[in-house]
Amino acid sequence: MIFWLILPIIVVSWWLGSHYIRIDPVGTGSFDVLSLGLLAATLFSFVFAVSKAGKYAVLSSQVLIPFVVGLIALGLFIPTPMVIRNCWTSKS
Repeated sequence: MIFWLILPIIVVSWWLGSHYIRIDPVGTGSFDVLSLGLLAATLFSFVFAVSKAGKYAVLSSQVLIPFVVGLIALGLFIPTPMVIRNCWTSKS
């Protein structure tokens, strides 16, 4: 039963991905260490905040500080690939 409920979502996701996601050939891009570090900090901070929320109050500093750090890292992570791509591709 669940298979038939999820099958249309899978088909639509596959179709959207195959038509709108551009994949560069292997070896043409560079590894983005800054984005990886920001993403790791974001995910670690969010998971750490959620794990602390089970022991402390949700609005305590033990939960809010890692959550805010995660939000800041996420805010820095989102524009980073676009900035790096523009720095490498624009020739003045």
